[in-house]
Amino acid sequence: MNSIVRGVLSAAMLLILSVFSNVSCAYQADAQPAETNQTPLPHQSIASEGTVTVGGNKIPYLAETGLMNLNTSDVQEPVISLFYVAYFKKTQRGDRIRPITFIYNGGPGSASVWLHMAALGPKRVALIPPQTNQLTSTPLKDNTFSLLDVSDLVFIDAPGTGYSRFISNAGSAEERAQQKADSAKSVYSIRGDAGAFTQFIVQFLTTYQRWDAPKYLLGESYGTTRTIALAQELKKREIDVNGIILLSAFLNFNIDNNDAGNNPGIDQSYFLTLPSYAATAWYYHRLAAGFQNLPALLQQVETFANGPYAQALIQGNALKKADRLQIARQLSQFTAIPADVWLRANLRLSVDAFVKRLLQNSGQVVSKYDTRYSGPEIDSLSMPADYDPLPGTLGPSLVAQFHRYLQSSLRWQSDEDYHVSTDASWYWNLNSERGVGRFNLLPDLAQVMKMNPAMRVLVMGGIYDLSTPWYVARYDMMHLPVPDSLMKNISYSAGESGHLPYADEAGLKKLHADISAFIGNTGS
Repeated sequence: MNSIVRGVLSAAMLLILSVFSNVSCAYQADAQPAETNQTPLPHQSIASEGTVTVGGNKIPYLAETGLMNLNTSDVQEPVISLFYVAYFKKTQRGDRIRPITFIYNGGPGSASVWLHMAALGPKRVALIPPQTNQLTSTPLKDNTFSLLDVSDLVFIDAPGTGYSRFISNAGSAEERAQQKADSAKSVYSIRGDAGAFTQFIVQFLTTYQRWDAPKYLLGESYGTTRTIALAQELKKREIDVNGIILLSAFLNFNIDNNDAGNNPGIDQSYFLTLPSYAATAWYYHRLAAGFQNLPALLQQVETFANGPYAQALIQGNALKKADRLQIARQLSQFTAIPADVWLRANLRLSVDAFVKRLLQNSGQVVSKYDTRYSGPEIDSLSMPADYDPLPGTLGPSLVAQFHRYLQSSLRWQSDEDYHVSTDASWYWNLNSERGVGRFNLLPDLAQVMKMNPAMRVLVMGGIYDLSTPWYVARYDMMHLPVPDSLMKNISYSAGESGHLPYADEAGLKKLHADISAFIGNTGS
């Protein structure tokens, strides 16, 4: 398993799977909040109410928190119990045609708590900004950038994450363990995952009477992989989505820099990652005085990356020694990594090598998820770095406040542990269904766009993200096999942020503005 999938997952950045069934409390605009001492029973939901002010407008909402079943063909034998939180804006008429957005992280193996509690839900935990040492939890507060102003929201946790579990009614412990293992195997793949999400959405639209609502899919990191497969599976069920939002996109395993060393001859990842290397070196003031303006620097680096650098890599071992040295020197100027290191790396420096070496003289290692975050090296001789600074910085405060929020606001009580992340990535089948190598979802996206030409696509990312680099995502989109008429349906949003564009308030503000504009105010 390559490091992006191991890392992004273990860092709890990405997966969320879901399937709903047997909800006890359907959405009603005038529903009353549940009693404080109400305890959730299996496959039921608990209602609660709240308000949030977004853009100066006070929004009353109903929250539904619950567990729902994913079944085999026998509805009497559920195999997965899924945890979810849904938010509905309360209106006088109980608007059933208001936009609704299904939201999940990625991994595979990450719960939805990141997008739920740090970005899009009605309450949020302010994450610790880059270069800040802080151990205490930041207080929970109203999220003035919640997406609830333009869309109802459904956050879904994958099996094994959050409170979602594989379940079995078999008689013996051995039979139960085997049935759970079989259920996991059927789900832990691109198509198995998408099939489960499809079942969930069909169930949800029926239970909450939202078939007429404009529908949006929003996934982060591996969640973007899921989004493409899910949109394709939904289309097979005659369900069109109005738009998909790809946050920190991971669509094409073939040009992943983290695994490029095992894929010689495929050099796109190296020149597409270079602008983010340069931005990171600029952020830490490692570049010469001539590179003070970030936009100007990025434009210059892109020109070099797509021109002389790409051409040099294409030549491979045929590149002349003098030209090799010239390219190495230019790479050093843009990245602050010495030219001799670039030469030893054959002009191909991996992400792991870059984040380890950039601040090595000061005993620091850089996060690949958001290079603005850094931390002390644990072992200066380890390669790659033996930990990533970002998850440990952001996770504890988020998890602590989420537990309080579940009990005090959502009225959810459980003796189970809430699993922010799992080791699902180790078992996940990432092989291409086309029978050649790892996945590439670009043909699938092209097919969905052709079959649903009204569907729009928003691609979002950060220039400080080295786990799913922004320039790789843009390159992928520019190589979609679709006509110009459909390329016009794609819009882009890049910011001075990392894998989690909402890590600081400036990034969150931009995220909200861009997604709100994409969805529009229809029905809100």
